[in-house]
Amino acid sequence: MYAPGRQAQMPPLPDAAAIVRVRVTGTVNGAPFNNMFHLQYSGAAPSVAQLNALCTSVLTAWQTNFKSLCPTTVALAGADAQDLTNASAASGSATDTTAGTRSGTAMPNSVAACVTWKINNRYRGGHPRTYLPAGVIADVVTGNRWTDAFVTAADTAATAFLTAMNAITEGGATYKMVCLSYVRNKIKLTVPVPYTIQSALVDHRPDTQRRRLGRDIAA
Repeated sequence: MYAPGRQAQMPPLPDAAAIVRVRVTGTVNGAPFNNMFHLQYSGAAPSVAQLNALCTSVLTAWQTNFKSLCPTTVALAGADAQDLTNASAASGSATDTTAGTRSGTAMPNSVAACVTWKINNRYRGGHPRTYLPAGVIADVVTGNRWTDAFVTAADTAATAFLTAMNAITEGGATYKMVCLSYVRNKIKLTVPVPYTIQSALVDHRPDTQRRRLGRDIAA
C-alpha cells in the first residue's frame, strides 16, 4: 500500500558488475528521443573523466554512422553514462549538437527504423533493439516498407556502429556492446546476465515510438 496522492516507488534494479549504461539523447522536431546501450568493460572501473570520454566516443559513433539516415529535423543533445556495478559507481556525460543530414520530407516524430541486435541466445519475448529517428518519406514504399536501398544503408550503418562501440578503449579498459537481461522465465534475476551483441539487422517495416508524439493535445 502507499499513501493517497503519492506514486508507488519502483524497486531499484540489481547491480550489474562491469556494465556501463549509455544513453544517447536528442530531439525530433523539438520532441525528445533517446537510444540506450549497454557496454561491458574489462579492466579497472571507469572514473568520471573516463566515462565523459566514453560518452564522447559513443556520440561520435552515433553521428558518424546514423546522422546520414536521419532528416535535418533530428538533432543530438548529448549522452550520459552510468557504471551499474554498484550504487556509488561513477557516472559521466558529454554534449553533441550534430543534426541529421538526410534530405527530403521528414515523417511524423513517431516513425522509427528498428535495429535488432542479434545475440547467441534464443527466447520468447523482448530482444535488444534500437529505434532510430531515421528515414524520410521517399524511403518508404507501399506505405509500410522501407526501400531496399534504405535498409541496406541502415544495416551497414548499424554494423559499423557496433564495430565502433566494440573498439572503444578508455583508461586501459576495453569495451564491448551487450544486452542486459534482468528476467528469465518470467522470474526477475538477482544478478543480471549480459549477452554479447553479435550482429545487427534492420527491419523492413517502419516502426513507431508513439511517445515521441508527446501528450494528447486538448481540443
